Amino acid sequence: MYPTGKLPERPLNDSEMRIWDLIVRRFMAVFGEAALRQSVKVKIKVNGHTFFLRG
Repeated sequence: MYPTGKLPERPLNDSEMRIWDLIVRRFMAVFGEAALRQSVKVKIKVNGHTFFLRG
């Protein structure tokens, strides 16, 4: 399935809009570069207590 550029004759209902959005996003993802993901982990000790942060 791929988007054709042809506009629908009537407004899409919520269910149809979600399917259309899924198709378009997947189609566009094929042409994009791979996503990069970055995360950081931090360990902090304060007055005998240890705190962990992730994000």
